[in-house]
Amino acid sequence: MLAAFADAVASGPVALALHAILGSLLLLAAITVVARAALARETASVVVGAAALAAIVTAWLSGARFVGDASSGTSFGMAVATTIAILGYVTILFLPAQARNAQVSHHSGRANAGLPGLPAQADRTRPGDGR
Repeated sequence: MLAAFADAVASGPVALALHAILGSLLLLAAITVVARAALARETASVVVGAAALAAIVTAWLSGARFVGDASSGTSFGMAVATTIAILGYVTILFLPAQARNAQVSHHSGRANAGLPGLPAQADRTRPGDGR
């Protein structure tokens, strides 16, 4: 696998070399996502990030295998794994907002409490209201 990657980068067309390098950088970024989610104690993000990381590893390995045999199955595997990873990261984009909203509602006892540290809409007063 590593020999195919090295061959793609060293002696392949420029587009293939850039594709292989970008895939490797995405692998590093995926590891970082899981580590940062773990440090933030975002369990759902860790789980989804780990699944997306596994999909990126699968895509990377399929790509390295594709350089060696150019079969349609490895190309399809790379495409499916990439799609799974993208869906995972899109999911992560929406998870923190849901968790923050649930946490704010839980702490304030209201369904719509507003932003953390700011009073809810009903608690805000305008200057000169006399309240």
